[in-house]
Amino acid sequence: MVTLPNSRFIGIAQVAVGAAPTQTASATVREPIDGGSSILEGWAANGSATPSRTRLIPWMGGYRATAIASNTNQIAMAVQSSFGLSVELMDSSFVNAGFSSLETGVTDAGISRLAMVPGMSAVFAFVQGQAQGQGNPSGSARFFRAAPGTALSTAYSPMDGGVAYGDDIIDASLPNTPRLLLTSRCPHTCSFGGTAVTTTGLAGRFALMTYDPNTFSLPSVATHESVEVARVPFARNEVLRAASDGSTFFYLAGQGSTGELTVERRSAASGMRGNEWTSTGALRLVDIRRSPNGSAVVLLATYEAANVSFNMTTFPHTSGNQRNVVVIRIDAGGTVTSTAFNLPGDQQAVGFAGGGNSFLHIAINQGSDAVLWRIPEP
Repeated sequence: MVTLPNSRFIGIAQVAVGAAPTQTASATVREPIDGGSSILEGWAANGSATPSRTRLIPWMGGYRATAIASNTNQIAMAVQSSFGLSVELMDSSFVNAGFSSLETGVTDAGISRLAMVPGMSAVFAFVQGQAQGQGNPSGSARFFRAAPGTALSTAYSPMDGGVAYGDDIIDASLPNTPRLLLTSRCPHTCSFGGTAVTTTGLAGRFALMTYDPNTFSLPSVATHESVEVARVPFARNEVLRAASDGSTFFYLAGQGSTGELTVERRSAASGMRGNEWTSTGALRLVDIRRSPNGSAVVLLATYEAANVSFNMTTFPHTSGNQRNVVVIRIDAGGTVTSTAFNLPGDQQAVGFAGGGNSFLHIAINQGSDAVLWRIPEP
């Protein structure tokens, strides 16, 4: 679709559903390799190589974009600066609609995940835990609900020492029940929202939280569970991602202990575990998102060797290539389809978003260039 020389992508978000051909379907944040600014760009559904809109964000005071999210009405951008961590809200034309300060002062922590939900201007953010001596002695991760000019937070706290990691936040609403799903990793006994879960050592967890879209308050924790009991356990030192199919299931995805990709499907209503899928060979997850088409999820992953397979499909890989990209779709019936790209070079996938009309936009860093792909959904 387009190559942007001497740049690197930071993030990508879908900003429209069912976009008309010339309408902006996705937005990316990138920065030049020589630094100095962040560049926010919109990309049309028709695959034009010219951005539909652009905003240059100078790094004054260390002001640097680190993540992006959207609810298709507004865009949220996570910012780390010399003043601390904040979120900037924008309309679909990239015009500022307000700021929310999350934490002030110099910090080594970053916003590990940013999320918005349909029909609300509120932003949900996870701030990564830090080791002692880095400004957060408890080692807790912090969960925020933010809106212009204000923010509320609660701690995801290790009770026996160590560091908690906030991995993902998604909209997992049921009919008449607005709900979030969070994933995290936390050592030993970890407390969140008044509930505690105990494991041996660092382990993955998920929490389902209900919220009131009409009241600015923190969500209430309805379920907080460990994900340790699984046919193929998730690696404890790897990020645990989540996605909802918008209907019957939610999915947890991460790495297994030997580098394999593990995907676990659970009932959206009860949280009970159902199907599991595991790759043969090392397949590294980049992200998992709700499909823009139907009740399904889409995974973006990379692999760098021959004979890597998922659901009995082996992905091509030519000797001499480095990382190659594969896109995998799992629908509500359990049907798995995939498209792999056996290309020379090293495709360092950053993320993906719906690109309109059954297409996906994939943000990739390759060499010194940022490359945006437009591909049909598998």
